[in-house]
Amino acid sequence: MKLLKQKILFLLYFRQTTSSQHNLKNEDTYISYNFLYKLILGVTDAAVRKAIGELCEKGDVDKITRNNQSYFRLTLLGAKQTKKLFTNFFYQAKPKKGWYLAVIKSGKKSRQTRIDLENIGFASICRGVYICPAGEKLEAKISQLTANAYFFGCPKLSHIDEKSFVGKLYKLDKFVADTQAVIRQINQLLTKIEDKISLKDKEIKQVSSVSDKMFILIRNTIGLPKNLLPNDWPLPEAAGLFSKIIKKVD
Repeated sequence: MKLLKQKILFLLYFRQTTSSQHNLKNEDTYISYNFLYKLILGVTDAAVRKAIGELCEKGDVDKITRNNQSYFRLTLLGAKQTKKLFTNFFYQAKPKKGWYLAVIKSGKKSRQTRIDLENIGFASICRGVYICPAGEKLEAKISQLTANAYFFGCPKLSHIDEKSFVGKLYKLDKFVADTQAVIRQINQLLTKIEDKISLKDKEIKQVSSVSDKMFILIRNTIGLPKNLLPNDWPLPEAAGLFSKIIKKVD
């Protein structure tokens, strides 16, 4: 799915989950084109209209017309598609002992295989060799890549603090720092606009900036089991604040 459509689904999902305890059928979650125009910068309004029109045709987005104006909301099918796109955020892997090593086969579409491995949670430890902690449903994902890579199971990494190893392997300190920076930015912005009925252009651009950062964080998060994440894992807090702030944009 193209990046623009991913962003639309992302924004609609977090806009709607601020209403009626995640009830996607609530009518106050319908938004206008202007909501998307304000939060998706760098593309034309026509491109946004085309993308959301295609999402409507697919059934991911519902459209209604009021006073000759179009309004949209995510459907249950669209919510399911959004969770699939950002599966590492929505579905945290359950703890499971062991690790998997992957060795890319010589001449077997190595670049694409590397991308495929990283998309399911593997990280590089040296050229052509990747490692990933075992997790729920990982075996099914691995089975789709056996034509291009060899996989080996490993029950445990001896004499290694696995949590510390994972933190360095996936650069989790940087991810945590980036997420905490977004949390501070959202809190500062919420303090300014908490009681405002409508936002100024400068404030809308700030919300758009936060939106871009949250999209990257949620798209790039690693679906690691909770026991391997830092104790202060801040992404759920950031997502909750993001849902709150985008409701300020009409």
